[in-house]
Amino acid sequence: MELSERIKALRQKHGLSQEKLAEQVGVSRQAVAKWEAGQSAPSTDNLFRLAEVLDTTVDLLLQKEPTSEDSPARQIYQLMKEEMAREAAKKAVRRKNNLRSAAGFFWAICFCICWGGSFGWTFPPRPFWDGCFSPDPKGNTAICTDGC
Repeated sequence: MELSERIKALRQKHGLSQEKLAEQVGVSRQAVAKWEAGQSAPSTDNLFRLAEVLDTTVDLLLQKEPTSEDSPARQIYQLMKEEMAREAAKKAVRRKNNLRSAAGFFWAICFCICWGGSFGWTFPPRPFWDGCFSPDPKGNTAICTDGC
């Protein structure tokens, strides 16, 4: 099977029109039509985009002879996709947990500010040395008033 036939077969397998495939690859519909007719071949960059959109690998797109679905290239590609999906799921869980922690901290602060006064809490908290120092009448330095 030639590249042109493989592109057309994979496009149809994924239920894509030439226009939709062209949009996802970033080329014109006419370019996809020429690829499928064998009048031209995609550039290297477009081959990589095609492989990604059509859920295959570049070497499988370019292979002349038919291959089985469990060729080494396909297996490596599937393993890579599965690993990327697992990593994305882990990141999503971490992001969700971080958001929950931040929200809990935010609500705890809000609680202390809004309702802490009914428990005798003050905000901002007064430092433990509060009351030991009073301003100097001239406003220069603080002096100890309680013999601290």
